[in-house]
Amino acid sequence: MIIKDSMERNYIFPYLKGDFMKWKQRNPELKTIRDVVMSNNPGVSEEELLDDKTIYRIKDIDKIINVLNDAKIKDIFITVVGDYDADGVTSSSEWDDMLNRLGIRHRIRLPKRHTEGYGLNINIIDEIDDGILITVDNGIAAIEAIQKAKDKGLFVIIVDHHQPVIDNDGNKILPNADIIIDPHAIDGQADFVNYCGAGLTYKIAEELFKENPSALNRLSCFAAIGTVADVVELKKDNRKIVKKGLDNLLVYKSRTTGLGKLLEQCYINKRITADDIGYSIGPAINACGRLGPPIAPKEADMAREIISFNGSLTTAESMAKDMIDVNRERQLQVRAADKMAEQIIEDETMFGDAPLIVYIPDINEGLIGIIAGHLTEKYGVPSIVFTDSHKDITVLKGSGRSVESVNLKALLDLCKDDLLGYGGHPGAAGLSIKRDNLDIFREHMQENIGDYDFEPAELMYDLEIDESEIETTIEELDKYGPYGQGNPEPIFLIRNYHLYPKENSMYKVSGSENEHVRFFGLSTFANAFFQNQKYIELGQPKNMNLIGTLDVSYFNGTTSYGLKVLDMEAIAEPPKKRTSLAEMVRNKTIQINKEKGL
Repeated sequence: MIIKDSMERNYIFPYLKGDFMKWKQRNPELKTIRDVVMSNNPGVSEEELLDDKTIYRIKDIDKIINVLNDAKIKDIFITVVGDYDADGVTSSSEWDDMLNRLGIRHRIRLPKRHTEGYGLNINIIDEIDDGILITVDNGIAAIEAIQKAKDKGLFVIIVDHHQPVIDNDGNKILPNADIIIDPHAIDGQADFVNYCGAGLTYKIAEELFKENPSALNRLSCFAAIGTVADVVELKKDNRKIVKKGLDNLLVYKSRTTGLGKLLEQCYINKRITADDIGYSIGPAINACGRLGPPIAPKEADMAREIISFNGSLTTAESMAKDMIDVNRERQLQVRAADKMAEQIIEDETMFGDAPLIVYIPDINEGLIGIIAGHLTEKYGVPSIVFTDSHKDITVLKGSGRSVESVNLKALLDLCKDDLLGYGGHPGAAGLSIKRDNLDIFREHMQENIGDYDFEPAELMYDLEIDESEIETTIEELDKYGPYGQGNPEPIFLIRNYHLYPKENSMYKVSGSENEHVRFFGLSTFANAFFQNQKYIELGQPKNMNLIGTLDVSYFNGTTSYGLKVLDMEAIAEPPKKRTSLAEMVRNKTIQINKEKGL
């Protein structure tokens, strides 16, 4: 399972589980990157993987095009309601760009996570007097709000990728919208169904701007970010969208100046991968909506305004720095909350609990999902993290993450009488509970999960290479990208990685708490994020075996090739044999006598 908005998870809690961890090659029969990638994409030809020429269709997009053209002619105002995560922000940015190009008056409305919650609600409908309402990355489950919009006379378009509401008989309940684009809700609507909101919006743009490639280039930048950050599978049309968007993000004329400066602040240039979005760009966008005031007064709108900004480079740089500052604060708060969670687990002897249910007082509600994801990654069990509701002191807000073997939504269904409200899917869920019910809820959840055997996952690698092969391997690796959900990036084993001095040191420690360490090889680097303590415990060896993914670094005009370390093990150096003076004299005498023929 990949945890949304937590692709940095491997570096928060790396694959380090002490004596339980095993290194094992996933499939020894696979010898090349091509072999690995094709194995991860069964039923897909290499030609299709490298250059998919399939035209993927979605029904009813033509109806939206007609409505937009009519709105332009009749000067009808459009309200677009998005969401506060990276998919909602980027898809809303696409709509903003599209409507600006069409010359249609409009407003972009993003909900506030802490005071309004996810998606469309009745209060937002109260703000809209007339015209057209478009929801993106939400709306399919907003039955009541959509009905109120229709009662007010609004024309409603839903562009969403979430599952619809299901009644007690297993039947779908669809909102009373005029047009619905949601391949998960409308059977047979699309040739490919696993788009996110930004991807679906881009499909509308493809039809709208068939004769305007520069418009599509700009929009593909937003679509690629949303698709990767929302952790939908990078297969078929999603793969095409991300490939196009990654290419355009490196082109000055295609991206906005805001996006360009954001990339610059994240040290991304010349080469960009889905990992760069997952580890840097996506979390920075999400941070604004997660923290909210006073750190990010405009919440998710701050992120949308920055990535959409296409003005002066100076202003763009200042805005991008502000976003990075927000994300740094988010990282500090997450790290502090991680430590609190660990202390609570220790103090309350929760080791072995399944699921882990942890209450952390007075932390930001927008961070509890990330903390739950970190706990699930570390302990290999479903985890739910609660904190205080800022609206009601008697209520706790919770967020959960699960493992592949446990359907979290189904598990919550069995305990629904303990909850005030909940929703989600097998891998993740949000919920609220009365403070007094926490202990009984924990008890019921642990009873209902049954006797699962939660064994820590083995660390698997795909291929073994030498350090000297890293640069050429990266060139081959890029050929089969982008990598992500559904097309995982190959993991490499490098044996006997020997450290060499650079600027008088074989490694460099960094981070506010010296948590990161960067190793210097003969001609490469190896970044071990959040693993300096592990390195210290190994005795700071000069020679190691490393497992990780490959990486490229550009700094001060220099290109370096290396590894993102997932795990390391020390190689013991052979003891040096000391030779006595008498033995040295004897050996020298024997050598001289041999030379004299004696």
